[in-house]
Amino acid sequence: CRKFQKQMCDVVQQQIERVNEELKARDPEICEKLEKLKAELADLKEDLIKLYEEIKKLFLKSFNELRDDIRIKTKPIVKRWTPIIKDIEEILLALIPEKKKEIKKNQ
Repeated sequence: CRKFQKQMCDVVQQQIERVNEELKARDPEICEKLEKLKAELADLKEDLIKLYEEIKKLFLKSFNELRDDIRIKTKPIVKRWTPIIKDIEEILLALIPEKKKEIKKNQ
């Protein structure tokens, strides 16, 4: 997949260069404006990547803090919940006749 993407990028880059050369021959002024625009877009891309990285760091930090906070706050609930689930499981198994006999054998 990466090889295909690289090939596509190479082909597109070659086409851009070919069109750029044709444009230089026809209208050097427009070609110069396009070069400036291309440089500005490259700078903008870099700024966007930096912004994305900053936001990503903040998000991950907040997410990790939130995850830890949730874990801390839910721990007592889980401790209380676990025996309740076991009791419910025992009651349900006791209601099934085959399982009731099996439980008595195991005790």
